[in-house]
Amino acid sequence: VRTFLEGLLWIALATFIVWYGNGRESLVAVVQDAEQVYARYLVAWAVGVCINTAIFLYIAVFVPLVRGDKREWEQTAPWAIPTASLVGVLCFVC
Repeated sequence: VRTFLEGLLWIALATFIVWYGNGRESLVAVVQDAEQVYARYLVAWAVGVCINTAIFLYIAVFVPLVRGDKREWEQTAPWAIPTASLVGVLCFVC
C-alpha cells in the first residue's frame, strides 16, 4: 500500500508542476516562451526520452508478452541497457 501511495504522490506532484508551472502559466507555456530554452536541445531531449521509452516497452512488454520469451532481458536484449544508459546520459547533457 505504501509503494502505491508513494507512486500516486509522485504522479500527483509531477502533474501539479506541469499544470501550474511558475504559478501563472503551465510548464508547457513557460518552456515555449522562455528565451533560455533552445528548441533543438528540447527536441533532442524529447527524442531521447522516446527512444528510452521504446526500449523499455520492448524489453518489458513486447518480448515477454508478444514474442512469449520468458528469459531474462540480459539474454534476449543484451544491447538494451547500455543503449538506454547512453541515450539517458545524452538526454541529461541536452
